[in-house]
Amino acid sequence: MRLGGSRRADRLFLATLTILCVMVWMMLNLTGLANWYGIVIGLLIVAMTYIEAAGVFIFSKRKGWNVPWPLAERIVCYSSIGWLPATMVLAKVWVLYKRSTLNNWIPDTTLVSPLFVELILLAIIFGASTLVFEVLVWTGVRRTRFGNAPPSPPPPESPGSPEPGIDGT
Repeated sequence: MRLGGSRRADRLFLATLTILCVMVWMMLNLTGLANWYGIVIGLLIVAMTYIEAAGVFIFSKRKGWNVPWPLAERIVCYSSIGWLPATMVLAKVWVLYKRSTLNNWIPDTTLVSPLFVELILLAIIFGASTLVFEVLVWTGVRRTRFGNAPPSPPPPESPGSPEPGIDGT
């Protein structure tokens, strides 16, 4: 990945992906609190992506890798595609749960609050999506960690060379 140039494409990719994930959730035609989960999902995608960019930047400095902030941001913005399959799976699981198709898999729901079951489903799918995203980020960092070496210092002057201006030139 090349440094320099505009990061607008990276941010536009992240914004488009976030809107797509929110639209997938909103297409379920849910009402009430469940409809707001789509907006929360969109905000979480952006927040978790930039938290990951900060982590990549900080840990690369600790390990001596050359991954500056613009490159870390670019890696995580393009790796954010890993959130999309999880959103699709989450939407499908949510519909199955709301249609009571998953009730055969969940033990006696009279003892467990439905909100608790919803939060557990969200946590499982969010954990799986985080794993996919982290693998993509790790792959991007591994491929670029030494690709952007810092510029080498200029070669030292030879000891016998005259200083400029001494001999009148």
